[in-house]
Amino acid sequence: FMISAIAKQPSVLRYAGDRQRNNAEVVLGAVKSEPRALEWASTGLRNDRDFVLRALRVNVGALQYVPEHMRADRAIAMTAAKSRGSLIQFIAEELRG
Repeated sequence: FMISAIAKQPSVLRYAGDRQRNNAEVVLGAVKSEPRALEWASTGLRNDRDFVLRALRVNVGALQYVPEHMRADRAIAMTAAKSRGSLIQFIAEELRG
């Protein structure tokens, strides 16, 4: 039931249990239409570099919800900058310019 609700309305993820918030495919499906869904993902997924890169490939707008410490990662910054240059404001300052 919950996965179906998240698919229809991604913001439901914020109220979901740990099982759904830790399910990469459920979160990626939500991020596709609602970039803020990355913020509601489990801490484990949010701190998983490979998962974050996948989320950015699905919806680069999720960059603003990437944990601060990961914004200094060159691969994350380049993925975002290649897709949408205006997102440079969310990249760690030392990587800008």
